[in-house]
Amino acid sequence: MDRRHSPARLLRTAPPDAGWLDIVPELEERFGMSANRRIVRLWTLVLDSRSVPNHPELYPSRRTSWLGRPEGAAQATGPALYVPERHVERALDEIEQYVVENAGNRGRAPMPAPPARAGLGQTFLVLALLACFHALVTRTSSPGPLTLDQLGQGAQGFALAWREAGVADCMRIQVMGEWWRAVTALTLHADAGHLLTNALFGGVFFYLVTRRVGAALGWWSILFTGVVGNLINCRVSGYDHVSLGASTAVLGAVGVLAGIGAAEAGIGVLLVSGPHESFWKRAWRGVLLPLAMGVALLAFLGAGEGNIDLGAHFFGFVCGIVPGMIAGWLSQTGRVLPGLWDRLVALGALLVVVWSWVLAFL
Repeated sequence: MDRRHSPARLLRTAPPDAGWLDIVPELEERFGMSANRRIVRLWTLVLDSRSVPNHPELYPSRRTSWLGRPEGAAQATGPALYVPERHVERALDEIEQYVVENAGNRGRAPMPAPPARAGLGQTFLVLALLACFHALVTRTSSPGPLTLDQLGQGAQGFALAWREAGVADCMRIQVMGEWWRAVTALTLHADAGHLLTNALFGGVFFYLVTRRVGAALGWWSILFTGVVGNLINCRVSGYDHVSLGASTAVLGAVGVLAGIGAAEAGIGVLLVSGPHESFWKRAWRGVLLPLAMGVALLAFLGAGEGNIDLGAHFFGFVCGIVPGMIAGWLSQTGRVLPGLWDRLVALGALLVVVWSWVLAFL
């Protein structure tokens, strides 16, 4: 279903006139429970999926949106879910049907996938910064590919100084302790084709990660996988190995996606224990299948011909699974930062990259 044009989506962008009722008290009475913010958020997603107009108020003590409370709705003492009067019965029936169908033997329903928290703008910004940095490096260098011999001869031109200072030289990382090279190498590319490939695939996976778990969890997970993947690759490949490029983080984002899918499906396996399927069948479909899809993407993106660092791709993917599972669990259980803080914490990942370049030239 295209949620961009659903009635629930449209009514969230324009305040309704009047006649809205809070259905939380009725739902609490039906289910014999006390609703919290997480449960009201779940009910909101259910109504959104069924195109039922609604207006949640998770923090009634303060305004959480410029829209405010629907006109004519009374102040609630706890989390509220407002629905137009003529849609009340339908909303109650939809939520009750969802709970009955998904509660299973445990009496609990799984949390649906959260809505998008980060848009395309952040991904485009990161890709634009990578492109601008590559242009800066390229335009101030002499033509010709960068070789390992050139790296050992000292700075030859401004661009070569950037690359010599920032490339993932495993000798310098392991022997001299220059750990920041594992960060700075993610921002360097051999040529325009190398940059374009990483931008095309990375743009897709970066967006999918941040869309699923938000900016802070998404960008920190991607940076973590790229850095740790480079460090492990250096340990395994030996002192003479030199690498650069964002592909470690790109394949890391694939691993993060697999981890997120496993975490979300795993939560569903734990919360639902219906009589129609065996546990292992549901575990395969919910937990192992997302990991298998991630391995397939790794094989497709990382096992090509040419000057491809298979070790960096493999370790980036593997290092992304656990952070992805953690990020998916935090997102699914509602342990995420609000919008402004989410973006500010995500900005910290960019500052780590900047600080790594400062250390590279000190």
